Amino acid sequence: MTDHPSAYLSRAIYEQLGPGGLAARTSDSWDRETVQRVMDVVSAGQRVLDAGCGYGRIAIPLASAGIEVVGLDVCRAMLDEAAQQARESQVNISWVMGDLCALPFDDHAFDVVLCLWLTFHEVLREDEQLAVLTEMRRVLKPGGIALIDGPPYDTKSEAERRQEDPQQAHGMERADAAYRRLLAAAGVDDFQLYTDDCPGRPRMFLKFRVPTTENGARQATVPDRST
Repeated sequence: MTDHPSAYLSRAIYEQLGPGGLAARTSDSWDRETVQRVMDVVSAGQRVLDAGCGYGRIAIPLASAGIEVVGLDVCRAMLDEAAQQARESQVNISWVMGDLCALPFDDHAFDVVLCLWLTFHEVLREDEQLAVLTEMRRVLKPGGIALIDGPPYDTKSEAERRQEDPQQAHGMERADAAYRRLLAAAGVDDFQLYTDDCPGRPRMFLKFRVPTTENGARQATVPDRST
């Protein structure tokens, strides 16, 4: 597998951190909250991709609830731990090692793609972020949904942020502009940006939907920031 730069960096970080180090960054209650939010998006009979699944803290509870789940991660140690925990939980999940920028799945393979716990924001370059969104769109079925979480949300009002720095857009406004630019290039125009108190503190979330009818693949290019 040929890594994109962000995938190479993520693999190095998570191989050093290990499943135990990642688990120390969350809690059982946070994981339960996250799974409950996800259950509001998925339905029985759907096929779900957990992109950046780690050691399976979201994928395994979903599978236990009867959802068909595929877990993808860039780190072999995480996938090995996920497989072990899945066996202990007696659930059947396919674990795949791969890069978000080049998902190793057929077109229209999933009803839902999840990319949680800041995984998308560990993709550092804009061209790579565009590749990730384009790949998510490709592997989603017509009408399929992607759910991506973002950085902790700054609870200051837009007016307060503008007063601090009137020359810059901030918070939701800034994220909205960035996502609109990337999603337009990826061929997505049906999306929602919102905040939710999960897990542990308010976070931004992006949810986008693929059209129910497709008119063929679009070639994505990085949009010009100057316009």
